[in-house]
Amino acid sequence: MSVGHLLNREVEVWRTLRQPDGAGGWTQTRVFSHFLPVRVSRASVSEKSFARTEVGDMQGEAELRFIIYADDGADVLRGDRLRAPEYDEQYRVIGTQKSTNPEVYVRIEAELEQPEPTFEEGGS
Repeated sequence: MSVGHLLNREVEVWRTLRQPDGAGGWTQTRVFSHFLPVRVSRASVSEKSFARTEVGDMQGEAELRFIIYADDGADVLRGDRLRAPEYDEQYRVIGTQKSTNPEVYVRIEAELEQPEPTFEEGGS
């Protein structure tokens, strides 16, 4: 039984393309791969409140991890970025796991990447 009827959002899957630079190293570029229908679960309340508080050095340790579901066989890999422009969100895929029942879903653990504030010297 598929979970396709529960998937309520479409995200863009972006992957890292690695190519030799001709000098013995590599260049990496993130490129669009494909669209993927998903369902994003909410982060737990404690994760949300901790990540949104400004408590000095602890703020840097805050992580917002989400579980994202996709149809079984979804083409998603560790390290992919899932972008949801409609919601202005981007997730970094930490790992994937198939359901215990065959051909049901793929469970994706992902971290919400939030931009850090920047301050310019001399600005107000």
